[in-house]
Amino acid sequence: MSTTLPSQYEGEQIILSSGRLILNGRSDSVFLSSNQYIHINANEGVYIDVGPEDTDNIVNKFYINSPLIQLGDEKKGNLQAVVKADDLKQILTEMVNAINNFNELAATSTKLPPVYAAAADFLKIQLNLSLQKLDNPGFYKSNITKTI
Repeated sequence: MSTTLPSQYEGEQIILSSGRLILNGRSDSVFLSSNQYIHINANEGVYIDVGPEDTDNIVNKFYINSPLIQLGDEKKGNLQAVVKADDLKQILTEMVNAINNFNELAATSTKLPPVYAAAADFLKIQLNLSLQKLDNPGFYKSNITKTI
């Protein structure tokens, strides 16, 4: 990434400096385009607003089209992959169902002690409770951030 400061840059450049700058596309869009990088920097925060608040309008979305999206600073900790929550829940459900099915078959075996059936029932209840937690809003699944 380019880190040449404006004061050290030797090519052509335009510097706009004022107490406040407003770029406004009154009747259409505003485009920022660059051959290399676009930097946005602020000492306190960066806000991006799309559409009115509390709307279900499908047009009011924030799109990022990139082969790699990094949230956070890798110098401050290990980056972690974003989980596809619906796919994860399906896989976990299949695993829990497989364990429960095995336990039901094993519990009917006459070669296992009777305590196994009680333990298998307890495990089934615990696994199903864990799966139900996955449906709790905000537990691990974002209601507003989606990925492909």
